[in-house]
Amino acid sequence: MKILVICHEHPPVGGGAGMAASNIARKLVDFGHTVHFVTTLYGGQKRSEQLNGYDICRIDIGRKYNYRSSVWEWMKFMIFGTMFTRSLILRNRPDYIFAFFTLPAGFIAVTLKIMLNVPVLVSIRGQDLPGFCPEEYRLHHIFASPLFKYIWKKSNVVVVQSKRQLKKLVDYKISNLNYSPNGVDSNFFKPHYKKEH
Repeated sequence: MKILVICHEHPPVGGGAGMAASNIARKLVDFGHTVHFVTTLYGGQKRSEQLNGYDICRIDIGRKYNYRSSVWEWMKFMIFGTMFTRSLILRNRPDYIFAFFTLPAGFIAVTLKIMLNVPVLVSIRGQDLPGFCPEEYRLHHIFASPLFKYIWKKSNVVVVQSKRQLKKLVDYKISNLNYSPNGVDSNFFKPHYKKEH
């Protein structure tokens, strides 16, 4: 399969969602899939390169900080990301789009689904979950909630990583909601047992 991954984070830029998205992209390549990854550009990074067996394309949105991005930067990624990714899809049509975060990536993915009829999976990562960190995201959730609902409704699959997240979304009546916890590489992360003498 050809899979397009969209996330405004990719290591070393951003946090846990970018790390999860890049690890999933790497594992998809290991399973024989072709992966393109669209993300944001930061600092002196290359606009395009191949990493871990997949192609990565970075869009310049004027990202100011490595560790976080602003709503304004999300809006620019939604606009420029949609335009760039549309041309990418027309050249190299994927079988599926994986979007990490409802906003901004889910917006891009669902827009492209409507325009080009490509199925979409949206992974809810935390900050796009209503009620998550209300002291930081309360206003964001109030204004973005209608858009969240629209994106979830239009997606083919919506994924959360915890049963707690699943409970928080019950009232939204998302028919395509799935639970899939983040995986762990058990070949890398394993207990170290000391031999007792």
